[in-house]
Amino acid sequence: MTNPSTAIKAPDTLRHTAVLGIGSYRPSRVIPNAELVAAIDSSDEWIQQRSGIIERRWCAEDETVQSMSVSSARDALTYAGIDAAQVDCVVVATVSHMLQTPAIATAIAHELGTDKAAAFDISAACAGFCHGVAMASDFIRSGTAKYALVIGVERLSDITDPDDRGSAFIFADGAGAVVIGPSDVPGIGPVVWGSDGEHYDHIRQREDWRDVVASHSPRMPHLTMKGNEVFRWATYEMAKVAREKNAGTIVVGRPRKRGLLGRLRESPVSQVMERLPAAEVHVVAQGDDNTH
Repeated sequence: MTNPSTAIKAPDTLRHTAVLGIGSYRPSRVIPNAELVAAIDSSDEWIQQRSGIIERRWCAEDETVQSMSVSSARDALTYAGIDAAQVDCVVVATVSHMLQTPAIATAIAHELGTDKAAAFDISAACAGFCHGVAMASDFIRSGTAKYALVIGVERLSDITDPDDRGSAFIFADGAGAVVIGPSDVPGIGPVVWGSDGEHYDHIRQREDWRDVVASHSPRMPHLTMKGNEVFRWATYEMAKVAREKNAGTIVVGRPRKRGLLGRLRESPVSQVMERLPAAEVHVVAQGDDNTH
């Protein structure tokens, strides 16, 4: 009997990977804190002190999960000098595509002109894009793909409760994309990832779709967040992960986000940063993302 393992073709060596191109899309509507504070009995000062957020971007009617994804993906492909037809895999991280199936990744791949690519969505909320990058990198390292497109996209304004004091000022809309491919030198290292199911309900969809349908007055389900619990968990866990991977690059959010980053600076992560060469600590400047 033939040993089945002899029929399996495997790569002789694992390839290095890197981000070859980046792209982003920022929706057109600018929503300052002043537009939100009345509904949550808050103030612009309170929001800035606790989150650093001054304004966020929300989509207009014609700015969809698909259109934002396609725009950011085209920028990333142009940046990388890669044609869409060369892409072997499209991974879209989102929780705001409102159809259970098909995956929005398939429609995005089709519009980009890469129908041969594997295309699927992942639902991991804040961690989704990082999970997508980790998977895409491993696909390329193992020979499953040569080029992969990873998109993180949300239209959270559709499912944000404007009356929820813990989350109304946090969530926003936008898209970012990266092209990942082979590299002569390591550009993406091993990823520290995991989950903590004990706290699954700290950020969650509040209403079950079945309850919405059965309701006498159906309304869109909303996200809800236990802000204090999330804040405490994040400051502890981010410091712990930074210590675990202290030989690599640490990316630090911009100074304006005083709340979370101020607490991080007081936590053990600050000790990690002090031990790293200056070139390996990068600060993201104000205005580099969609909610600033």
